[in-house]
Amino acid sequence: MKEYFINKKEIFILLTSITIFSVSLFSCSTIQEKDLSDSQHVNTNFDGKYNVTFLSQGYFRAITDFEIENGILDGAIVNTSNQTFFIKGSVLENGQFSFKSIESSVGAPITASGNIKQDGIIEGHYKVGNRDGKYFGFKYSDSENNTSQYDGTYNISFYLGDQQTASTEIVIKSGVFQKDIQTITSETFPVQGRILDQGTLILTTSIGDHSTGIAASGSIDSNRKVSGTFFTHQGEKGSFKGERISE
Repeated sequence: MKEYFINKKEIFILLTSITIFSVSLFSCSTIQEKDLSDSQHVNTNFDGKYNVTFLSQGYFRAITDFEIENGILDGAIVNTSNQTFFIKGSVLENGQFSFKSIESSVGAPITASGNIKQDGIIEGHYKVGNRDGKYFGFKYSDSENNTSQYDGTYNISFYLGDQQTASTEIVIKSGVFQKDIQTITSETFPVQGRILDQGTLILTTSIGDHSTGIAASGSIDSNRKVSGTFFTHQGEKGSFKGERISE
């Protein structure tokens, strides 16, 4: 009997040691995972104001401005159906970007993820309810003020790859413009734009006709040369360039 009692005690001690070791190992693993998570802190290098466009199923769903401050986004999106999504998100060290709605005027929440590149272009995907879509945006200057110093008439051409898709004249007055642009396939789409200080150009399809058009961002340099990037309502990425032809 005594021998059996001793063996049972030894087994109990062994099981206790294994349990303590397992708990220690789990705690160590948890600490390592926590440290790894902590190392992915938000990145303030991408702070600034952005113009962002949301599209799905071939339609522009929303065009909005929001600001990232201290690596944190806290803003709102109002879509073409006048539905509001209050969103919150963050930017990590590698430019990975994500946000979700913390409140909305509809039952379906919005979730999104993507990336902000060093040139300030945002690209990603989002989901509202069962509908998937894409979003893209452009960082612009820290000032929201339009400037008239770049006013004049500009000849601007748009390209998808090496193919020119449209060429038009745009008249900028008091830092803003509106224009119906016709493509080489005779499609017409209205656009509106603004020129901010530092020569930053933001151009989007008119929100009233969101079934076609573009969203674009670029710049006008000191020689009044224009260049930039645009997206179509199908999410295709293109480029545009031009110059001022008269004041």
